[in-house]
Amino acid sequence: MKVDDTLAAPAFRNVFAAGDFSSVQGGGPDLPKTWIMARLQAETAARNAAGALTGRGPVGLDLRAARMAAISMPDVGGRTLFVRNRKPVVAGSWPLRLRYRMDSKHLSQYRDRPGATRPAASSRV
Repeated sequence: MKVDDTLAAPAFRNVFAAGDFSSVQGGGPDLPKTWIMARLQAETAARNAAGALTGRGPVGLDLRAARMAAISMPDVGGRTLFVRNRKPVVAGSWPLRLRYRMDSKHLSQYRDRPGATRPAASSRV
């Protein structure tokens, strides 16, 4: 779905889209298809949807954050790669440790039981 920088559909100003489903129009570069970018879009879309219900004006997506979203750390053949702008930069234990740290920090916000602990980080790669 094509959307503007507020993630609103041009034909329906109260319909918002985020993630891989959306395509932000505006002459800038294509936004990366990463979970970081999807989270940034979801936050903006939710804020604007709530604003549409309460009469507040929409806010635009912070495209400065797209630089960080251009980084991904996929598992490829059992190894974690550090990829920036679709080009592999580093492989090995360093990206795995960084990814583990970022994921555990993010996922700790969603623990469903008090006192849950994080699994031990493995140094094997």
